[in-house]
Amino acid sequence: MFMCIPIVNFRHTLFMDNWYSSPNLFQKLQSMQINAIGTVRCNRKYMPIEFATIKLKKSEAISRSCKGILAAKWKEKKDIYLLSTKHKKIEMLEVEKKRWKNNITVTKPNIVLEYNDSMGGIDHQDSYLSSFSIMRKYIKSYKKYFFT
Repeated sequence: MFMCIPIVNFRHTLFMDNWYSSPNLFQKLQSMQINAIGTVRCNRKYMPIEFATIKLKKSEAISRSCKGILAAKWKEKKDIYLLSTKHKKIEMLEVEKKRWKNNITVTKPNIVLEYNDSMGGIDHQDSYLSSFSIMRKYIKSYKKYFFT
């Protein structure tokens, strides 16, 4: 919250992964007039309970909103849970995806497209580093010496 002080009342948008995001945090950011979009874990406190029980087919999405926060569940290969204070509803958009030599048209929610565009390579870097235990050890020691 301390890092958000310089951007209060400017209507900037913060993007975060499921490690940081929660409905409580999004409500606080919204009260500071800061938009937020992020993935979230389905078992976080105050997430809609029915999200865990509803089964979706591929490319289906459902959403619930409360107090200006949109909670969404979308199924691609697995279930993806999202929160947004910027969006009021889910709009499904068609996107072309390259597969080998063919282009496939896939429908994705506008929240997912904006999240992927803004997060860029950060999630990819995290996923690559998680598969190499030596890199995780190196980064941990690097942070210990230079960021304490």
